[in-house]
Amino acid sequence: GTPISGEVKYKIYRGESDELIKSDRGNAGDYISYVDNTVTEGTVTYSVEVEYDGELSAKASASTFVGKETPEAVTDLALSKTDNKFTITWNAPEKGIHGAYLDATALTYIVKRYVDDQETVLADALTETTFVDTYSSDELQAVYYTVEAVLNGMASEAVSTKSITLGYLTLPFADSFAGASFGKVWTAEAVKGTFNWVAVETNPYSNQKPAVTKAYDNDGGFAFYNSWNSLKGNSARLASAPLKYVAGTSPVVEFYVFRSTGNDAIKVQVSCDNADWKDVEGAVVTLKGDKSEWDKVTFPIASAITADCSTFRIAFVAESQYGQNTVMDKVRVFVPSEKDLEVSTLIAPTSVYSGNTIDLSFTVANNSVNAVSGADYSLSLVTDYPIEL
Repeated sequence: GTPISGEVKYKIYRGESDELIKSDRGNAGDYISYVDNTVTEGTVTYSVEVEYDGELSAKASASTFVGKETPEAVTDLALSKTDNKFTITWNAPEKGIHGAYLDATALTYIVKRYVDDQETVLADALTETTFVDTYSSDELQAVYYTVEAVLNGMASEAVSTKSITLGYLTLPFADSFAGASFGKVWTAEAVKGTFNWVAVETNPYSNQKPAVTKAYDNDGGFAFYNSWNSLKGNSARLASAPLKYVAGTSPVVEFYVFRSTGNDAIKVQVSCDNADWKDVEGAVVTLKGDKSEWDKVTFPIASAITADCSTFRIAFVAESQYGQNTVMDKVRVFVPSEKDLEVSTLIAPTSVYSGNTIDLSFTVANNSVNAVSGADYSLSLVTDYPIEL
C-alpha cells in the first residue's frame, strides 16, 4: 500500500458493546495516548479504529485489568528442619492473577503454622522471603506451613509446605489401620513405580486376588499394595512415626499378612533418628502360603537399632513380583516380657436356645520371651448374661 501522511481521524471504544469514549484527529506517525477516568473495576477491552481519506481501518483491540491486582501464589516453597528450628523459603511472584507485573519490593507475606490442622499466624506483614520458626513437641504431631503473598490488601492463594511429623510414640505400639486410615502414624512412599500403600476397608479390585473383604480384626481397615498391577521389581514403603527406643531392650515387630499364591514379599526396615533406612537381617516374608488366610509374622529388629539410637521408625516395603496383591494388618512393636499372653480367635455360636449347652473355643497366643505352662495362668469368662456362669 501507499504510506499515509497528514491528518487522520481516530475513534476509541470501550467494552464489548463498543461504547465510543473518544473521537479526535491526529497526524500520521504521532504517538497518541488517552487516560480513561470513568472506567469501573474489572477487566476492560479498548478498541481503536482509524479513518484516512474516507477509508476506515479494522479495529485494533487490547484488554487490561483495572483495580487492585491480586498476586499470584509464591513459588519454590521449601521447608527444612534442624533440631527445633524450621526454615521456610520461597520466591516472590512476578505477576498478578490478571497478568500485571508486580514490584517485588511492594509485596508482604503471611506465614502460618498448622499443627494437626490447627492454625497459628506467625507473621502477617513479612517483607522477607525467608522465615525461621522455633517449635518442638514430644507429642506426635503433624506440622506444615503456608505462605500467602499480599499486595495492597489483596492476598494470593496459600501455598503449603510438606508435612513433618514431630514427637514420638512409646512402646508397646499397636495400629491396625482402623477405619481405612493411616492417620498421622503412617507415611506411604512409592519407592519404585507408581503404585503405593493405601488403607482400605475391602479389596478395591473385585477381580483380583487375594479376595480379602474385611480386616483381620474387623475394624474396617487394612493396608493394601496393588502388586497385581505393579511391575516386577516395583516397591513401596509404609513407614511408622518415630518410636522411642530404650537402650538395652530388644523390640520385635509383629503383623498379619494374608497368604496368597504369589511370590510377592514384605521386607522390614528400620531408620534410627530419621537416618537412612536399613534392612532388618532376615526380616522378609514371602506371601505365598498353603492356604489363603491371615497369618501372623514376627521378627526381632534389635540388630538394626544402634546403641545410641534415640527414636526409630519401622517400615514395611512391599516388593512386587507381579503376582497377587499384598495385604497387611494389625501391626505391633513391643519388647517381649517374661509373661505375655493374648486370647484370640474366640469362636462361639451366634445364637442358642435357653437351657442348651454351647461350645466355646479360643486360642491363647504366647508373646512371652519364654515358654509358659498351663499352670502359670488362669482364664475367666466375661459375659453380659444376667445370670452368673
